[in-house]
Amino acid sequence: MFRRLYLSIKGQWPLLLAAWTATACIAALQFVIPRLTQHAIDRVIPERDFSMLLPLAGGIMGTAVLLGVFGYVSSYAFAKAGQRTVLDIRTSLFRHLQSLDIAYFDRRRTGELMSRLTSDVNQLQQMVSAGTMGILTDAVTFAAVAAFMLWQNWQLTAALLALFPLMLLAARMYGGRLRRSYRRVQDTVADMSGQLQDSLSQIRLVKAFAAEERENERFAELGRANQEANLAATRFSALFGPAIDLLQYAGMAFVLAFGSWQAMRGDMTAGEVVAFLAYLRLLQNPVRRFSRLMSTVQQSAAAYDRIVETMSAEPDVSDRPGAGELRLAAGEVRFERIRFGYGNPEADAPLLDGFSLRLEPGRTTALVGSSGAGKSTIAHLLLRYYEVWDGRIAIDGQDVRDVTQASLRRQIGIVTQETMLRSGTVRDNLLYGRPDAGEREMVAAAEAAFAHGFIEALPQGYDTEIGERGVRLSGGQKQRLAIARTLLADPRLVVLDEATASLDTESEALIQEALGALLKDRTCLVIAHRLSTVRSASRIVVLEAGRIVESGAHDELMACPAGRYRSLYERQFPQASADGEAV
Repeated sequence: MFRRLYLSIKGQWPLLLAAWTATACIAALQFVIPRLTQHAIDRVIPERDFSMLLPLAGGIMGTAVLLGVFGYVSSYAFAKAGQRTVLDIRTSLFRHLQSLDIAYFDRRRTGELMSRLTSDVNQLQQMVSAGTMGILTDAVTFAAVAAFMLWQNWQLTAALLALFPLMLLAARMYGGRLRRSYRRVQDTVADMSGQLQDSLSQIRLVKAFAAEERENERFAELGRANQEANLAATRFSALFGPAIDLLQYAGMAFVLAFGSWQAMRGDMTAGEVVAFLAYLRLLQNPVRRFSRLMSTVQQSAAAYDRIVETMSAEPDVSDRPGAGELRLAAGEVRFERIRFGYGNPEADAPLLDGFSLRLEPGRTTALVGSSGAGKSTIAHLLLRYYEVWDGRIAIDGQDVRDVTQASLRRQIGIVTQETMLRSGTVRDNLLYGRPDAGEREMVAAAEAAFAHGFIEALPQGYDTEIGERGVRLSGGQKQRLAIARTLLADPRLVVLDEATASLDTESEALIQEALGALLKDRTCLVIAHRLSTVRSASRIVVLEAGRIVESGAHDELMACPAGRYRSLYERQFPQASADGEAV
């Protein structure tokens, strides 16, 4: 962890140079007050030199002021460099999460990932700000004081330094246990964050089933697990501090006894013994601070493990080296002998096996069939949310794996049943796919989607806050807003995944009109269970268990008495069989 942090911080040389210069000055000034004390005891007091009292007091006060100034410079410079490092780590972690594919997020809870970006990075921030830089300062001070003490009295210093390996051994013994304990603490914090995110984001579900008490019990259970993990870590931490203090007091007792014996023999003066005790204090202060920092160090190490674990995750879907921009011409899409499943290609059966389909340029192709037939999977593969096991998907002859994901997705607009809106204003959501669009273009897109009217009726019009996931809008309004956003982005390819499935008849009629503007002259893939929405499609493809069982226009498929499409249609519209035609 320290090595990686150093590699992250070493580029900030001006700050580090200022901090290290101040640290070196602090290390040098540490010797002044003990030397002045020794001089007072050995010379000034025995010789009754009253003229030296004020200079001695002034020297001590001046040294204290300089220590304060250099301490401020060192602390601020190290903290600033540390904060920049933590910002880089947090930004890099967020950027890495953004680069991961949908499959990674399928396997992870949102609350857990949020915990790594917040709780874990905050813990690391404490280490960088208060820990790492303090340890570096203390290491310099320790080395300087130890060298000076060896020069003053090597026998006494050597005996004292023999105690420090015992301190390091104690730190090593406790360190591993503390790290494992704090890893458990961080894991329980992630569990609590996950539960909190689930409960608050689905508060309507909780209220609908009167499940508040169950949620309370679950959160309390996770809180108790976190409490137990914290107490276990505290037990190890509480034992470590007294063990280090015992070794330090043993050193002080040895200096007092051995130094007094040498003074009584005439090998040391009383002032030198007192000064040596002060040097010992300076030598022990870094160790004492390190013992107090041990908990922070191990907490940070546990948090860092989790951060590195996330940073080490590799996306299953990534841009190939040399991937270019998608160049659209007609907008033809081909699925060629696709083999794909959501499990392990070596062990699990595929959902799609040898699937082939052509989307005609500028026309609408509809996918219908039973739930689980693979309809949405086909849309996800077109967007490269997942990588095919075998076969290829080509747009105007270009394999989607040979173009960048960004250029591919910029050319595809998607409207789903679960409308994807962000917390913010109507304007923020409309401009999300095309931030540089002008006011006139934005309004024109809203008008084409039949959304301008209800937007103008909102309290602040386009600047009205719509709440999390558009909670302040109706289902039809949210869908029209999503269609307007897609129109503004002006994609050549459009995917409609159950875009009208949850709407009432009146809202659906408005949405269908809006979709007419969206789909004009665009290649479109429509996924629908509500078959009334696909009657006008150029081609309807019936999918079952990942295979195409029927294909044709609505009238063609209805003309097949035993056809799967007709069977599905008549279940939804029983009157169609009685009238001989769909209603």
